[in-house]
Amino acid sequence: MAELDLIRYIREHTPGAPGVLVGPGDDAAVLAWAGADAVVLATDAVVEGTHFASGAAPEVVGWKALCENLSDLAAMGAEPVACTATLALRPELPESFARGFHAGLVRAAERFACPLVGGDVVTTAGPIVATVTVLGRAPGSAVWTRGGARAGDTLFVTGELGGSLASGKHFSFVPRLEEMRALRERGCVTACIDISDGLARDLGHLCRESSTGAEIEQASIPLSAAARAAADPLASALGDGEDFELLFAVQPGSADALAREWSLATPLARIGRLTPPEEGLRLAGPGGTRPLPDLGYEHPVG
Repeated sequence: MAELDLIRYIREHTPGAPGVLVGPGDDAAVLAWAGADAVVLATDAVVEGTHFASGAAPEVVGWKALCENLSDLAAMGAEPVACTATLALRPELPESFARGFHAGLVRAAERFACPLVGGDVVTTAGPIVATVTVLGRAPGSAVWTRGGARAGDTLFVTGELGGSLASGKHFSFVPRLEEMRALRERGCVTACIDISDGLARDLGHLCRESSTGAEIEQASIPLSAAARAAADPLASALGDGEDFELLFAVQPGSADALAREWSLATPLARIGRLTPPEEGLRLAGPGGTRPLPDLGYEHPVG
């Protein structure tokens, strides 16, 4: 499929949205902007052979490419505004792949009110690479980071953990935007991260940025059905990754009310607490307390 034909197809099949003054097809998108909200940007890539198999349906690749970025916005307490996408394709691929990818991305864009406003299409001799950038907005004083928690804060997670590849959740997950809104209304979150590399690894990221340790209650970790069916359910929950749930800390005085009053369908689990940094990361289980296993995805570089 020629580049101009693909661009024409994208323009004709990408719906407009309020606030989008200029969408795909020009040199840049133009968005209406008002108020004093913070601008929140996130970008991520999915690579053939690493994040999806060569035979994966392009529609689910498009869904995932946008939704994992929306999960990052949720972890920041930010509302989606718009997105762009760049797709690197081998020339011999059928045009149905590009169209399928676009359909999956637009389906997510419409569901989560994050319109596609532009991007780029390039050729490559290597694997397919889809890079999506999302623009979000949040009240300036209410943006969450990984670094705002303190020892004594209570740790929660949304949903269930582990077995994302076995269950297909890594392609069908729903970014926790609705849950983010409910938490933001309560004003109790001190730090947040989305679980993409595994609970143990992402907890380490949050603790490092907040200069704390943590103690997790093994019995409180919410295991998915796929994790329970795994050879080692605990290792699955701690290290499988691509759960795209929210791991967050709340002020200790707010934890009981949050757990008691949570009314959304997505379950909420209180899994532990943050501790002084010298105590490190620990797991409390039937045999006592031990160091938290160092599990999770490590991004290779170089």
